[in-house]
Amino acid sequence: MPDPLAFFLTWTTYGTWLPGDPRGSTDHDRDSIRPRRIAPNDLLRSHATRNQRSDAITLKPESRAAVQQMIHALARDKG
Repeated sequence: MPDPLAFFLTWTTYGTWLPGDPRGSTDHDRDSIRPRRIAPNDLLRSHATRNQRSDAITLKPESRAAVQQMIHALARDKG
């Protein structure tokens, strides 16, 4: 099998995409190969917000730039 041409990396930071979010979400806690999709649900999202252990984490521009530089550096080292 040939090496991939690229990787698509994406993630969220703590508390920025909760269960019940209007964008939809998934349940990764179930014992299945594929996570179950969760429809938007205001009650579920409110519950998840109340149960957070800390405030949501949003990266500032400097932090986003540092993450981007690190990803590029790792890609160069592995390439």
